[in-house]
Amino acid sequence: MDITLAARSWQHDSWMGLYYPDDLPPEWRFDYYCNECRAVLLPQGEWSLASHEALQGWLNESSDDFLFYLDYSERGEQKQTALCDVAQLLQPKLGGIYLPSWNASEAQELNRLMADAGEGVPICVGLGAQPFPTDRPSGVT
Repeated sequence: MDITLAARSWQHDSWMGLYYPDDLPPEWRFDYYCNECRAVLLPQGEWSLASHEALQGWLNESSDDFLFYLDYSERGEQKQTALCDVAQLLQPKLGGIYLPSWNASEAQELNRLMADAGEGVPICVGLGAQPFPTDRPSGVT
């Protein structure tokens, strides 16, 4: 069984002196993180505000086996379009899309996301304490 461990972002001031060296400039944090870790969960606030150049830079600066996971907490049609655009750009190193919570009333949206994200893109769904609904979208096991 393969297990991928990833931190939620690498941009944490509280990591200075604990994880990052005290004198590490903020713009070097991603490089440092990539040398130690092989994946990151990008919060929606970070990937949705990142420029095309920044996203491309993250791809170029990370190793070939590095994976990006995209948090998709805030949903909606425009946000889903933005998610799919970012997922497409990060596709060479896209580990998957993470939905922290999901319920049966969102089955149609999940079906649309699975179709729009592209074939083979893993989607991880957090269910919390609720049981998995019996009317789950096709392709979800």
